[in-house]
Formats: sequence, structure tokens, C-alpha cells
Amino acid sequence: MLKKTFIFAIRSFKKSRFINLLNILGLTFGLSVFFLISLFLYQEKSYEKDFSQRENIYQVSTHLYNLGNLAWTTKNLPHVLDQIPGIERFTQFDNRSKAKVSVGDNQFEELRVLLADSSFFKVFDFELISGDPSTVLNQPNMVVIKESVALKMFGTTDVVGKTLYMSKDTPLIVKGVSRAAHYKTQLDFDLVVSQAYTASINNKSWGSIGSFTYLLVNEKIKPEALNQQLTSISEQYIYRLFEEDAGSFEEWRDGDSYLGYFAEPLMSLRNASDTKNLLMPKQNVTQFNTLLLVGFAALIISMVNFINISTARASVRIKEVGVKRILGSSRQWLILQFMLEAFLLIVVSSLIALASVETIVQFSPDYLNGLVGYSVTHSSEWLFGLLVFIVLLTAFSGIYPALYLSGGSALGFLRSNPQRGFSAVNTVFIRKCATVVQLTLTFGLIAAVIIMFQQLDHLRNRNIGYDSSNIFIVDNTYKLGSSNDAFRQELMRLPTVETAAFADHFPNQSGVVGLSMTTKADNGNEAAVTPFRADPTFFDLMGMDFVLGESFKGGIAEERADTLQIKRYYPVVINETAVKAFGLEDPIGSVINDNRRVVGVVNDFVFSELRQSIAPVMIGQKSNRPYFKLAVKMAAGNFTIKEIEEVWSHFSNEKMVWYNFSNNYERLITVEDNAFKTVLTFSVFAVLISCLGLLGLASFTIDQRIKEFGIRKVLGASVLDISRLFGWGFLKLILLAFLVAIPISIYGLNLWLDDFADRVALSPLVFLLTGMLTVFIVLGTIIVQSLKAGRLNPVDVLRNE
Repeated sequence: MLKKTFIFAIRSFKKSRFINLLNILGLTFGLSVFFLISLFLYQEKSYEKDFSQRENIYQVSTHLYNLGNLAWTTKNLPHVLDQIPGIERFTQFDNRSKAKVSVGDNQFEELRVLLADSSFFKVFDFELISGDPSTVLNQPNMVVIKESVALKMFGTTDVVGKTLYMSKDTPLIVKGVSRAAHYKTQLDFDLVVSQAYTASINNKSWGSIGSFTYLLVNEKIKPEALNQQLTSISEQYIYRLFEEDAGSFEEWRDGDSYLGYFAEPLMSLRNASDTKNLLMPKQNVTQFNTLLLVGFAALIISMVNFINISTARASVRIKEVGVKRILGSSRQWLILQFMLEAFLLIVVSSLIALASVETIVQFSPDYLNGLVGYSVTHSSEWLFGLLVFIVLLTAFSGIYPALYLSGGSALGFLRSNPQRGFSAVNTVFIRKCATVVQLTLTFGLIAAVIIMFQQLDHLRNRNIGYDSSNIFIVDNTYKLGSSNDAFRQELMRLPTVETAAFADHFPNQSGVVGLSMTTKADNGNEAAVTPFRADPTFFDLMGMDFVLGESFKGGIAEERADTLQIKRYYPVVINETAVKAFGLEDPIGSVINDNRRVVGVVNDFVFSELRQSIAPVMIGQKSNRPYFKLAVKMAAGNFTIKEIEEVWSHFSNEKMVWYNFSNNYERLITVEDNAFKTVLTFSVFAVLISCLGLLGLASFTIDQRIKEFGIRKVLGASVLDISRLFGWGFLKLILLAFLVAIPISIYGLNLWLDDFADRVALSPLVFLLTGMLTVFIVLGTIIVQSLKAGRLNPVDVLRNE
């Protein structure tokens, strides 16, 4: 009996090839979008799953004075962690993200190298192809190399004992080869080089941070207890260095000079941590949530199509079901047959969708910008979830049509109007409701795309407060040491160079930018400001305008505070937002942080993130420290970097590292632009799915009303009359969906826009344009069917009556 039921399902599938083709196309597009987005969501939620004890691994972060929380810690920390009960292992390492390694005469650049202690592979249990995790880093100048990098450098993974160099004089011996992480991880590396702890505690180094420290703790240890122990370390070792001026420990801990440590779970770093300079960027929560909504919208639209077409087909299959009931088929077997039909459609669509997703992942098109790196066969967990999803989708999408078609009495199926009194639920009403849901989602997606485009265009064209054209940044002037000022002077001699200025940070640069510090002005008001230092020529180079005052002149001012002490005041320039934050009525001459005197106020400028509001900024005068970068502004017209590199070669044998300054802001725009392109692509597919469903529904509507249209033609109705009659039913659904979608879209889009400090306003014109586009798309989809209905030949329609 089961075999016969399956055969009936196959035959039914073959009979309605056109409608089934539309169903398969709609489901394929919808499932392709849903599978690709769900694969991305799975990828985002699977970080660090390679580590067997990931739930018990913590990063130690530092609260550094009034600068906030940083992911780095001091080299002193490993010497005191043994005092904390419950810590089973710990490891400390430094991150070199752009290291250069040489093998023989070959050089390999842009490698990520971790300088780690011997416990690294005991805490993070990466799979090693060769080498013992417990001993592979227990001697100086040992290295573990990733499998793919070994193949690139040596052409084989049999590399244990081979030598490579990070510096000219120190050979590194390969002691192990690591297999690439199966899941995404922020600890991904190319090489791990052994590095020993410092010999002992250095009290002067508590404030010198730059290493990452991770703990593997006993599963019974609670985060609160762990943090309490870390606070005790701060009290025992650091507070005593401040206690003469800091008061009690509690006062010091709550004040601006507190230096202490706290633990953060490894699994929460990407999505729940506010700590700066983590090993990799935080998760883009807005993109995650947006794609989640788009994925579900595509799935729901495709499911609505399936249910709509299935219930529409019910009206032409009722007599078929009646004959089967009279011939002895039970309702249970009929339900099974219809569920098998649904299952066949969904399985075929799923297989095509999965093949499409795998192709997209492998080719990684530009419009997805590497969004997904996992294959559809990445893990058994994903495949099991996929199987469960297909079963649930079959049950959810096929159950109502199956129950509807199998219900009622055998004679009731065969009477002249079998639908009357056939079911407690009106299938026409169900189809209309489902179509309204489908059109509402379509309207929302179109509105979202328009608003996202407007916001992106606004960010791209807004006044960012400085001019980045014809400026490039020399990133490694620290290589010049004390010769960096001489290098700048030589550049100024070139006719193509307008000006050059040093600064330790530039607007919107990647890396550790925007570390704010809470400070107080002489009027008693406090504010969190972002400090950095620059040359006096920095403001001219950047094209900034002084609202009040001027750039640094005269250097440090000295004033006698009393007969015994001379007070030093360092000149600073602040922006307009800082003036407002401190509440300064007359900012020129005001003193900030007890020894910073305001000499000028510049216009506001975008400094860190697109989504953040403009922050208060305090710019001090450049010191003699070596980490400053050099900005060079070239004269308008054609210029080449070669002449700058030629000057550089007179000062250093190292390669000059530089980048175009305009790339800083463009990089931020590109991140948002890629997110927009992704949503646009998926939204186009979702709208296409909706069109396919409406096309199928329109075809069935004509089949159901074909005799009605034939009679109207006999009675004198024109093509336009019948087309208008046919299209009016769909137009009413569009108008209803429009009214439903407006408040939902306003609420959802405002939530998205509120994530931007500088945002566009929602305009009624946006919704008017969205409504016009929706009407155009929907009517464009059914116009051919409408004309088909109007051009029916009454003789062909009514000849069998």
C-alpha cells in the first residue's frame, strides 16, 4: 500500500509540471537564501568550537587607569597566577599580525605570528599533525607552523627540523605542524614561536601592557570568584605602589588611576565584550540580526507560495480524491500521499538549493565579500539540523493542504459544488491571508533596501570634517629612529610635497583607536575625551578649520604656582564637541586635567566609527617618542610614490610601508557597503520568489474562473474589462499589505537607523516609492496572465458545456 501511495504521488507530481516547476523554483530560491544565511549564522555561533574546554577558558583583560578596558596584560602576570586556586593552566603570548619570515632566499610577508610560552597548546588544543603539544614549545626558538603555510613555504608538511628566520640572526627550528582549525577562531595563526616568561616581577612593568593572557580554569570556578581573585592581585601588587596618594583600596579602585585585571569568557569575546583591541573585530550584531530577518522573510515567502499553490490545486483535485475515497482509499493514506508530494517537492528544491549554496561558497563572489567560509557539508551537526529542518518544513507546509484534500465524505467530493460545506476553513480566505503576508514581507524588504541605500549614501557624502585627498601615511617611520624629523625635512624639499606632519593616530585608522579617558576641566566638569598627539602642521595638512584660537605655538608654558613650585602647562587643541562636553564658555586658556591648556578649538571631525557620534577629542603636541606616523600631502595632479621611497632609501634599508589616507574612511564605508550589497542580493531573490508564487497563483485563478471569463466575453466584456476584473482582486491584496507593512516597516527601520548617531530621517516618499515599486512588480508579474484571461476565446472555453 505504501508503494502504491508513493507511485500516486509521483504521478501527481508529473501531471502538473508547470505548477510544480514554479513551486520548485520558488522553494529553491527561498531555500538557497535561507540555507546560505543560516550557514552564516551557524558559522558566527561556532567560533572556538575546536577547543574541547572552551567553556572554561578565560581571557584576562586590564582596566588601565581612565583609558578603559584593554585585552592586553603585563608580562608580570604569569608570576602571580599560581596564587589563584582553580587555575589549571595559563598561557601568555604576543600577537604579530604582519610578520615577515624568510626561508632560504624566499620571503613571506603578512603572516600572523604568535610569540607564545610553552603552555599555549595545552590551553588551546589545536590538532597537531606532528609534534607533541606538551613539549613542542618548551625550548627557545622553536616554532609550530600551520599545515597550509608549511605547504606554501616548503612544498610539504614533513618539515620538522627545518629552519626559518624571523630576523636575520636567529634561526627558528620547526618542531610541529598544526592542522587548520575546523571552526572559526580568533586565535587563528600562521606560526607559533616559543617565547619564555620574563625572569621575575618588575614593579615598573605593571602599567606596561602588550601581551594576551588566557586561563584554563576548573569547571567549578565561577567567573565572580575568579575576578575577585584577580582584583586581590591588583590590591596586593599594584595598589601598594599608589597607596600614598590613592587613599583606601576601594577609593583607588573606583578612581581614575585604577590598574586592575578581570576575566572574560572566551566564548563571549566577539559578541558581549566591550574590551578594546581584541584579537579580532567584534561580531557585527546589526548585520547578524538583519540577515536573520531577511533569511526568515525568504523562507516564509517561499512557504507561503507553496501553501498558496497547494490549496489552489485543491479545487481541481477534489473529484480525484472523491474517486479514490469511493475506491477504498482511507483518509490516512490520502494524507500520506499528499505529504509525500510535498516531501518530493521540498527534497528536490533543497538539493538544488544546497548545490547552489555550495557553488556560491566555493566561488565566494564579490557581493558576498567572504560572508560564508563553511561548506554545506562542514559538520555533522549542521547536516543533522538540515535534515530536521526539511522534515519540519514538509510537515508545516504540507499538513494543511493534505488535511484539506483528504477531508469530507466521498459523496461530498463528487457533487456539483464540492467546495460548499466542504471545510470549516475557507481555502480562498487562507490563500488571501497568505498572499497578504507574502506581499507585506516583500514591501518591507524593498523599503529596507531603499533606506539602507539612503543611509549609506548619506554616510559617503557627509562632511567628515577633514580633507583626505592626496594624502598618504608612512606607517613605519619608527624604523628611522632619531632620523624621522630629518626624513620629513627632506620630503618638504620635493616640489610635489605640500606639507607633512607626524601624529600617533589618524582619523578612522584601523587598530587601537579611540581609547577614551575621563578627565576634568578647570570648571569642575568631567568628560571622556579621546587623546592623541600631532605636529603643529597637522591641522593645515588635514584641512581643518580653527573655530577659536590657533595651533600649538610656544611649546610648554611654565608658571610659578607658589614660591616652591613651577607649574607646567602643555598646549592642547580640542574639537567643538569637547567644548560642549566640558561646558566651556570661554575655552581658550581653559585647563584640562590640571596641566593641559587649551590653545585652539577645531571643527568636529569623524574620528573612529561610522555608527558612533562624534566624540570629544583632545590633541596634544608631538613628543619625541618613536611610534608617530607621518602624513604626507602631495600637490594636486599626477604624482608618484617612487620619489618618496627614494628619499626613504637614504635613511633606511627597510621597505617603506605606506597607505592612502583616504582608505581609512573608505574602509569603514566598504564594510557597510558590503553589508548593503548582501542584503540587496538576498532581497532581490526574496522578491523574485514572491513573483514566482504570484505567477503560479494567477495561473490557477484563471483556470478556476475560465468559464466565468468566457461567459463575460459572450455577454460583451472587452479585454480591458476582464483584465481589470482579474487584476482588481490582486490590487486589493496589495493595498491591504501596504497598510499592514507601513507601521511594521517604520518600527523595524527606526530600530536599524538608531544604531547610527548620524542617520537619515524616514520620509513618506520612501514608503510611497516602495508602494509604487511593489505594485509595479506585482502587476508586472501577473499582467501576462491578465491579458491571457481577457483574450480567451469563448468558443474554446464553453464548447464542452
